[in-house]
Amino acid sequence: MATHSQGTFGKLIIEPSDTPAATGHTYVFDSSSIRIEFLYEDIALRRRIIGKRRGIRGTLSRNAARGREGMRMVRGRIVTYLTPDVVDLLADDVWGMSESPSGTFSLNETVPYFGIMIDRETGIFQYDDCKVDYISIAARTPQPGDRGEPELVTLTMGIICAAAEATAGSWPSSEPGFIPTASDAPYTIFDTDTGVTLFGEVRATEEIRLTWRNFLAAKAVNSLNVHSLRPTD
Repeated sequence: MATHSQGTFGKLIIEPSDTPAATGHTYVFDSSSIRIEFLYEDIALRRRIIGKRRGIRGTLSRNAARGREGMRMVRGRIVTYLTPDVVDLLADDVWGMSESPSGTFSLNETVPYFGIMIDRETGIFQYDDCKVDYISIAARTPQPGDRGEPELVTLTMGIICAAAEATAGSWPSSEPGFIPTASDAPYTIFDTDTGVTLFGEVRATEEIRLTWRNFLAAKAVNSLNVHSLRPTD
């Protein structure tokens, strides 16, 4: 019988790094890596065929022989619920934020690199030299006819990687622990029962969406693969 993945037993871990693999660094995924619960992810290698659409040849048919491979890009999203542990684990090493004083976060000038390993049940996938392109947190008060749980605060991380997709890795024998606790329950829109403070003014709101972007520029010089990621704004 064929094996297929339902996603129930999927796992995802993140390994922060001060230096990219391009400089010789090796990402080591082990019990000290960051493991998070996730709703879904769609990180994958995107490839394009270029050249077939150009040229006037007196026909509507495309010339397959003129196709070439364009620049490759590994990118996608990780979507999860926003919880206290997720903030504590990701803010500094993955998002590039500093917490000072407690509960107050400021953006740094450096967007850190990190590696991702995903167990998709039918295979282990590894992505090195990743950076967060954007982060979005959102929640809203349920409306009649809604499906799902819109009042829970969801976190979406847009990821771009400056390395190829690897499928030959193995899951670490001593994996990071993952023990959900009551204190790590997801945030909800009702946690803002006193209102949302914006520019010093408290505002009542039925829906919240906060997005910040690093505007990453992916560079590929004389190569099909991206070799560096630089924030531009």
